[in-house]
Amino acid sequence: MGLTNLLIMIGIVMLTSVAQVVMKLGTTGARLATQAADTGLIQRFVAMLASPLVLLGLGLYLLAAIVYLRALSEMDLSQVYPFVALSYVFTMAAGFIWLGETVHLTRVAGAVLILGGVALISWR
Repeated sequence: MGLTNLLIMIGIVMLTSVAQVVMKLGTTGARLATQAADTGLIQRFVAMLASPLVLLGLGLYLLAAIVYLRALSEMDLSQVYPFVALSYVFTMAAGFIWLGETVHLTRVAGAVLILGGVALISWR
């Protein structure tokens, strides 16, 4: 895998990870707003979909999907798809850094295994 393709794949992973964090922030804010009003499930769902952060997250997913299509057009699926697993690692790190979530040793071990697996798959 060349440097350009590697950077494209890392960009896709980062876009999807940021999308996850942004949507988490959007759904949390919408949830708090609807809990105060004691609304039903449908109203909560609508409030989440109306959240600017949720919409931004969905937009980032769309952008990542468009870039992913470019990657698929130029690389083998068997090489591109495993990079999607890196989004688990990046999203876990983002949750820890920006959301203050706890990362247990077992999750770190899983992340290391994912990193190793992706490295093996991308190595020719």
